[in-house]
Amino acid sequence: MEMGEVSLETKRHFLQVMGFLVLGFLILALLSAMVNPGEVPVYNVVKVTKKLEALGGEKPGTLEVLFAGNSLACNGFSPLMLYEDYGFTSYVIAEESQRLCDNVAVLEEAIKHQDIKVCVLEADTVFSDASPYRVNYALPTNALEKLFPIFHYHIFYKGVLENHKGEEERLNKGFLPVKDAVPLKEGLDPMGDGAGPVSLEYDSVQFMAKLSKICREHGVDLVIAALPCPEYWNRDKHETAKAWAEENGAYFLDMNEISEEMGINWEEDLSDGGSHLNVSGAGKATDAIGRFLSDRFALTDHRGDPVGESFLKSAGREGDGS
Repeated sequence: MEMGEVSLETKRHFLQVMGFLVLGFLILALLSAMVNPGEVPVYNVVKVTKKLEALGGEKPGTLEVLFAGNSLACNGFSPLMLYEDYGFTSYVIAEESQRLCDNVAVLEEAIKHQDIKVCVLEADTVFSDASPYRVNYALPTNALEKLFPIFHYHIFYKGVLENHKGEEERLNKGFLPVKDAVPLKEGLDPMGDGAGPVSLEYDSVQFMAKLSKICREHGVDLVIAALPCPEYWNRDKHETAKAWAEENGAYFLDMNEISEEMGINWEEDLSDGGSHLNVSGAGKATDAIGRFLSDRFALTDHRGDPVGESFLKSAGREGDGS
């Protein structure tokens, strides 16, 4: 084979490879554009989409309070109980294992359509993973996911096949009631000392700042509230969360400090013996946050008015007054 023929064949292979790479790049870019939820990065696009679709079932301008966080908030705050006792209209935007970045994304979207006056963030979320990426540091995999979101949001395809509007979500305004009662595990103390001073991780600091900024810009009061949680809460976390709230103009409520006043029964009000409240405990926690909100904010008692009727209607309770 002549030298010129070898060179020509090499060029042909090179052009084929380059064409394949360009085509692959374009396909990845197109797929990424299809699954990218927007400017705000999220960790779990399926759960965020599900929550936004559920919120879309609420009449615009009818919600005044949002409960953010993770599974502790899902199991601990009941919007319907809050409405029955105080007349406040609310929704739990938290999801199980929901990260701060996802809470921020849902809050930012919900504020556009609802008359939100208060956002209550369950404090455990502040000390949990906050980043939209599985590994919180700038690894090559994160750079690839940023360049091609399809790799980050690949679970979107699973979500396409699911029914995002869960019945329990709609009927309970995001609250996930658990009836099981498991007594407190031996040795757990909700206000015991931790391993030492606790600092917020970098990603938590960044997304807490974004959350606070969104609330300020929209005139929303931010409350950092720690639900009774003997397994994961301690005095060190209390001091860190309280300090952040004071420094950033937020309100702070630690229900672990007032669990006796709330009537918490550690034998009957937990669903897993240490971290999550059951329905009984959620009723007490919801009453505590209701009193806290009532004492500090000018929220409206919507029981019996058109807003309240709409709130009940979306929960399938139109006209029953409860």
